Amino acid sequence: MDRVEWRVPLHIEEPPRLLFMDLRQFCLLVAGLGLGIACDATVAGTLAGAVLAKLHGGLTANRHPRYLMHAAYWHLPGWVLSLRRTPPSCLRLFVG
Repeated sequence: MDRVEWRVPLHIEEPPRLLFMDLRQFCLLVAGLGLGIACDATVAGTLAGAVLAKLHGGLTANRHPRYLMHAAYWHLPGWVLSLRRTPPSCLRLFVG
């Protein structure tokens, strides 16, 4: 009978990984590669994607997976995210 090998994650909420990157980092790398191919600059697109993936990894290291969404909510104007269920981030005091 064949033996099935199972990989047990170290953490319960471990994000999916491709190669040595997080899934989001890999998507940034592939997006840079795709834009580079579309613009006939494959090497430049791949390098740009790799830099974006490295920046994303540095910004989100040892933080909550949705850290960039939280930072965007507090630092970008309200029309960028257009969240309907949350109050504008300019309201610092909530009366309730």
